Amino acid sequence: MTELDDILVPTAFDLIDEFGKLLTFTPPTGTYVPGAGSKVSESPDPFDRKGSPPFPYERSLATGRLIIEGNAITLVADQDLAIKPAIGWLVEVDGVTWRTVRVDAIYSGELVAAWEMELER
Repeated sequence: MTELDDILVPTAFDLIDEFGKLLTFTPPTGTYVPGAGSKVSESPDPFDRKGSPPFPYERSLATGRLIIEGNAITLVADQDLAIKPAIGWLVEVDGVTWRTVRVDAIYSGELVAAWEMELER
């Protein structure tokens, strides 16, 4: 990590811990688990993680892509994630279940600092 990473990444994690919403992630069957070195035949257990509340796309974010009305974005820190987020995960927030349709890594230097996930109901 760079000196800037040493300052900004912990600050971002602290802000998510303080202001984030509790999200419950349910990976689908066949999720690759790095520690096991292969796909698992059963779904990994659901787990909770704090992240940004889902927020709607702004027109400027959707340029050149088809975005279904009602889709939203959430951001989740990579801090201690055992499994890389992927398309098809279920995400529950405030009793509403969403499904991930796009997952992009946000890098800080050479390391993944957070994940941006597009969600649809």
